[in-house]
Amino acid sequence: MKKSIVGESVFYVIEWSQFFKYERISAGRILPDMPGILHFAEPKGDRMGSLLLFASWREGLRSGMKNLMDPIFTKYPNIRDDLADRELYYRYSVTDTSPQDMQDIFFYLLKS
Repeated sequence: MKKSIVGESVFYVIEWSQFFKYERISAGRILPDMPGILHFAEPKGDRMGSLLLFASWREGLRSGMKNLMDPIFTKYPNIRDDLADRELYYRYSVTDTSPQDMQDIFFYLLKS
């Protein structure tokens, strides 16, 4: 993620990783232990259909994924159960500026 300030306006460039097929073990190796946003999707024809956005500031992306999707450690069993039977893909964007910047980006992504 890149942030630039022009006058009183703030602009963000969100740099997403490629999509990875979700597998519990490989996700722990792929994801950085930095704050960021996870985007979960499933194939819909020739494109990806969005399913969930998940922000993880304090824990970092690797721990955030574990807390969301790992059957033993999940803090969100209902969400995990809803996603468990899908062909799930994820991508991530590192947001290493401030929690307020992440909130702004997350709000924008939810709106769009």
